[in-house]
Amino acid sequence: MKYVFTSMIALMTSFATLPAYAEQFNTGSAKVSIDDPHGTRDLDGFVWYPTHETRTQVKHGNKVWQGIEVAQDAEISDGKFPLLILSHGMFGHAMNQAWLAKAMTEQGYIVAAINHPRTSFFCGRSR
Repeated sequence: MKYVFTSMIALMTSFATLPAYAEQFNTGSAKVSIDDPHGTRDLDGFVWYPTHETRTQVKHGNKVWQGIEVAQDAEISDGKFPLLILSHGMFGHAMNQAWLAKAMTEQGYIVAAINHPRTSFFCGRSR
C-alpha cells in the first residue's frame, strides 16, 4: 500500500510540471496602464501572452537584464490559457521577470506584472 501511495504522488507531481499546452508558442507583449482617478497610484506594467506571430523584436532589456524576443501587440493565440501574476518585489520593476514570462508564455500561460507604486525603479510614472 505504501508503494501505491508513493507512486500516485509521483504521478500527480509529474502532471503538475507539464506545460499548459502541448504546442509551442511565441511570446506576445502588451503594455498595461491603469489610471487611478485620484492620481496617486497609477499602475503600469506588462502582459505577456501566447501568440503564433513570428515577427519579433528584443524588448524589456536594460544594462542589467537581457532583453527577450517578443511580438509587440500581436494577436493572442486561440484558446483558454491560465493566468500567472508575477510580483517583482520591492525596488524592482515589471520587466525583472521578463525572462520567466517568456518561458511561461511559450508553454501556454498568460503572465501579468505591474510596477509597484512608489517602490519601482525605471518605471516611468509610478509616484
